[in-house]
Amino acid sequence: GTFFTLTTASLPDDELIFARAGANDPNFNLRHDPVFIQRRKAKSTVFASVIESHGTYNPVSEIPLSPYSGVEKVEILLDDPAYTAVEIRHRSGKIWTVLLSNVDNSAISKHSIKIKNQIFEWQGPFNIQN
Repeated sequence: GTFFTLTTASLPDDELIFARAGANDPNFNLRHDPVFIQRRKAKSTVFASVIESHGTYNPVSEIPLSPYSGVEKVEILLDDPAYTAVEIRHRSGKIWTVLLSNVDNSAISKHSIKIKNQIFEWQGPFNIQN
């Protein structure tokens, strides 16, 4: 078996719902798969999550290997009409910043934004920096 961890940027008033897809289907046409829903009462919002596959479990030895997530935190650094920036922190100390242009999706456009006294520059609609 493999372990999966979902790490998400959330706010205190977010609603977290665990459900099953197709649970109310009287004809059983839909698969009954588990569903995780993060809901927020807002006119416009951003959800940022990391799904991480890690570790293994051997049922014979009953010993898990790497059962814990390496992702420490997911944080939305910036979300405005022009740009969205998300920071992903790993327990090893690595940091990735995912940068998105919300308006200009041209592959040749150059972008520059300043977040917490750090300037991020890239070309194209998105970039991942570490």
